[in-house]
Order: sequence, then structure tokens, then C-alpha cells
Amino acid sequence: MKVNVIPKVIAFPQKGSPCTISDDWVIGAPAKLKKYAYYLQVEIKNILGLDLKLNNSRKEKTIKLKTNKRKFVLAHASNVSCQGQHIEILGRDEQGLFYGIQTLKQIFLTSNNVIPACNTFSLPGVKWRGMHLDVSRHFFPISYVKKVIDLMALFKLNRFHWHLTDDQGWRIESKKFPLLHEIGSRRDEEGYREAQYYTQEEIKELVAYAEERFIEVVPEIDMPGHTQSVLAAYPHLSCTGKPTEVWLDWGVSDEVLCLGKETTYEFVEELLDEIIPLFKSKYFHIGGDECPDTAWEKCEHCQKKLRELGLDKSRALQHQFTNFLGKILEKHDKILIGWDEITEGVLPENSAVMAWRGDAVKAAVNAMKQDKQVIFTPNNCYYLDWRQTDEEGEHGAFGVTGLKRVYQCNPYRLIGKSTNRFYKAQIVKSILGVQANLWTERIHNEKELEYMLFPRLLAIAEQAMWDFELNDFEEFENRVKIVCEKVLKHYDVNYCETIYTGIKQ
Repeated sequence: MKVNVIPKVIAFPQKGSPCTISDDWVIGAPAKLKKYAYYLQVEIKNILGLDLKLNNSRKEKTIKLKTNKRKFVLAHASNVSCQGQHIEILGRDEQGLFYGIQTLKQIFLTSNNVIPACNTFSLPGVKWRGMHLDVSRHFFPISYVKKVIDLMALFKLNRFHWHLTDDQGWRIESKKFPLLHEIGSRRDEEGYREAQYYTQEEIKELVAYAEERFIEVVPEIDMPGHTQSVLAAYPHLSCTGKPTEVWLDWGVSDEVLCLGKETTYEFVEELLDEIIPLFKSKYFHIGGDECPDTAWEKCEHCQKKLRELGLDKSRALQHQFTNFLGKILEKHDKILIGWDEITEGVLPENSAVMAWRGDAVKAAVNAMKQDKQVIFTPNNCYYLDWRQTDEEGEHGAFGVTGLKRVYQCNPYRLIGKSTNRFYKAQIVKSILGVQANLWTERIHNEKELEYMLFPRLLAIAEQAMWDFELNDFEEFENRVKIVCEKVLKHYDVNYCETIYTGIKQ
């Protein structure tokens, strides 16, 4: 039996008549699950225009919410059963129940509220089902970031990687170092030069909002490169100490933190001690990518530091700096994540790697050799700032990454083909999960952002929930078209209507 939702569910037909929800239905839930009943009540009002009451005693015309650990083997699994005048959402735990609600919401929308008698099951998938959003290059208000969180929850994604700082903007309030947000968040952004950043209260608000939807907010504070916005505020942290401005160009700036001055290490530790507690996730991303070492080569402070540490090249300064960051994060019981450039040195003990360059295989293997877990996010199929069709004037940059290319990307298969060093069980154990990355140099507004995300984000959601055991793109494509037309349009989400199935770079 086919149910038009994403990620797909295992579905079986049931005996009995279809369900049609009307305003005399109720929602039933025990006291400990009342917040989910209220949540579903609001969602049904939004989707169907019906204001259902809460009543836990009725047996007919009831949407019943339950949890039962004994009914499922895996955490976060769920079952949605629809039959005649009864719908039951059963989760192994509260997260599973929440995912069952997401399934039912999509069923309401794709079935036009005539729900076939069916029994559906949803399994939890890989641990890291992520989406990254760059708010440094172009800023998006907290109200819109909440919409992104809601869309992630709808498709059962569970990690929001928030890229808060880069050369082109510092986007988080610092009470210890206020010039970071007062100066570092100002850039001529579409003719708007006012400070644009999130207050610490807004950060806490979003973290709590995401937590209610079982999404961890993983912040990224990029260093030692991609830091020109920091140096615009505090130029003494650079190798030259000369004044600079928040960068107006895209690409990679040569302005980086000086790794030879003790003041840099003191500043970074104080800053992280302030920022880290704002986030509940056990992961914290320190960037570490695309860091030129030209400034360090010329810097007397850096060269002196090299000699003191007995290091033979300037790049080694970055590796020791990464381990310095690892110690700070360990003090806060956090796991360091860095882009895959950090695998070129010895990794901190408590760390994970985001493999991104090319097909990401080389970096993933390097991380696995150091017994580190990997979030797989290859730029040639999971970077959603790439164009998604080969049509003239298509929005985006670099090559073309169509829906089919995203759907067919499989880290287990890619890594397995590249090396005989690891067995499949080792590869599966090492891959923490996958993530879509959206960089916003060429994204100027919310509708452009949505256009770049959808429908390709749906393929990553499908993969992540089904552990890459996918082999029917045509069936998936048909569901995508229905979900776009019925679900995304309902939530006023822009998307690319051309599904490009070729592979072109």
C-alpha cells in the first residue's frame, strides 16, 4: 500500500472504511502527553480548519495519542493506524509520537482528508539527519529560522547546523566582546548596513523551540579562518594588527586569527566560555576549513610560536589550535566538530568530522583511520547552493545537483568502493549521518532560500530515515511531486518545479 508522505513509511491496508475528520472528532491523550495533543490541535486547525476538542474518554471519532516501549524495538519508531472513526498515533517514546504526528499531518494534506484505512510504521534512521544554514552571508530573522525548523521537523530531520559567523558577518550577541555584534554584524547587505545579529535571548528561544520538535541546534563559530568579521571588531587579533572591515566579497579572505599571540587564545577561550552554554547540543562546530596560512608565514609571532612548539610548518599551528579548542569544549562536555580539513592533523580525542570536499570519501577515510565519527556532506551532491537544473538562468552556483543525484548518493557504497581497509559494518558504525548544506552568498531572500532547499532536501530526509536502502527513484519522484503540490504549497514554501534527473557538473 502506498502512502504519499516523505520520508516514506511502511504501510498496510486495514479492513474498514476511510477516515474523514470533521468538527465533532476529538483528540485523546493521557496527561503526560497533553502537550502533543495541544500541538496536534493547532496543526489540525491550520491544515483542516477544524477546532477539535480534547477528550480522553471517547472511543469513536477520536485521534488517540499513546506511547508504549514494548510495542517497538527501536527508539523513536512510530505507528499511525487509521480506520473508520478512529485514528491512533503510537510512539515507542515521545519523539516517536511526535514523528507519528508529522506522518499524519502529511496524510491529511495529501489525501484531502479522506484517509484510507491503513496502518503505517516509521523507523528512526541514521542518528544525524541534518540541515545546515549559513546566516552570515545573508541574515534571516529568528521568525523565519523557526519556519525552517518546522519544515525540518515535518520531514523528521533532527540536527540544525547554524553557521553563525564568517568573514562576511558575525551574527551572535556577545556581552563580553560587544564589538563582535556591534561592528562584526554590519555589512552592506542589499543596501542595509544596520547591525544584524541574534540576541542571546533569541538564541535561547530558538534552541528551546527546536528542542520541542526534537531538533538539536548545533552552532558553528568558524575559526581560525573565515574570521574577518571578528578582526573588523578586534584587529589586534590578526597577525598585522591593522584595521580591517567586514568583508564585502565572497570566497576566502586571507585575514585570519594570529595563532602566535597569547591574546588570541585568551580571547577565544573567554568567548567560547560565554557562547557554549547558550546551546544544549553535545556538539559544537568550530569550522576549521579553508584557512590560508600566508599571514602566519610572514608573522613573527607565529614563527616564534612554531619554534617554541617544535613544529616544522605554519599549517601545524592550525592543528595545535584545533586541539586547543578541543580542550575548551571538553571542559564544557561538548564534542568538537570541524570541516574535513582538520583531518590533516591529529584530531582532538573528543571530536567528529564533517566530510565535505568532493565526494567526501578521502576525508571520511582519514577520520575513520583516527577512529572518529563522520557526518557525510559531500559538496558535489549535498550542497544545495548548487544549481538544480541545467536550464538557462537557473539560480545557484557551481555545477548541477539534481534531485536524482542527491537521492542516489550513498556514503556506505562510496567509501566501500574506495578502500578495502574497512568492512561495511565499520563504515556503518563510523557514519554518524548525513547533512544538507545551504550557503547563502547568492541567496537574498526567503523564497530563494526555499527554492534551493526543495525538493532536494526531501531526498536527504528520505535517505537519512531509510539508512540509504533506496532503489526506486521513480516511486520517490512521484511522491515528491504530490508532497510538493499538497504539503509545501499548504505551508507557503517555494520550490523548484523542474525535477532534473541528469547528472552534470
